[in-house]
Amino acid sequence: MILKRKSVFGFLFLGMSFLFIFSCAKRKPSWTERISWFDEKENKIYGVGVADKTKSEQMNRVRCGARARAEIAKAVETYSASLVKDFIENHRDYFNEDAEGLDEFTSSIAKEVSEATLNFATIDETWSDDKIFYCRATMRIDSRFFSNLYENMKRKIREQHRAIVKERAEEALKSLDKELQKKREAQEK
Repeated sequence: MILKRKSVFGFLFLGMSFLFIFSCAKRKPSWTERISWFDEKENKIYGVGVADKTKSEQMNRVRCGARARAEIAKAVETYSASLVKDFIENHRDYFNEDAEGLDEFTSSIAKEVSEATLNFATIDETWSDDKIFYCRATMRIDSRFFSNLYENMKRKIREQHRAIVKERAEEALKSLDKELQKKREAQEK
């Protein structure tokens, strides 16, 4: 009877231990599965950055935060260009079959230029597992955002206008030079 009671308590203790361990395990937040999104209720744009974990906690945060902010900028306006190089090499040692191997190397270079000025974009949450570091950036969309966007658009329009005026002035001067050259040639004859 005592032996049965000890085994029942042992199984109960073991079961409770497993429940405790699994309930304390880190659960991956749902936002880590997303890239960028807009929440209409809160008027916020979110961006998620992902970086491989390194020994430097500071470098993890810097890389991840920059990538999260870049996702917000891409949601606003982006020019993007990318290049992916993929290299696979299989090598075999004919004298030692156990030395056969496969080397893979993939590099991805992305150049993204965004015209967004991210005022008040902050990293509001981070999460990591054994290999990957995640950051979530948040930017509230309010009147300051729209006024900043409006000012940037006005600046671009002014720059384009100046370029067009300069180009037309240069064309007019070239045309004038041609007419003057024709007049000189006519006078020399």
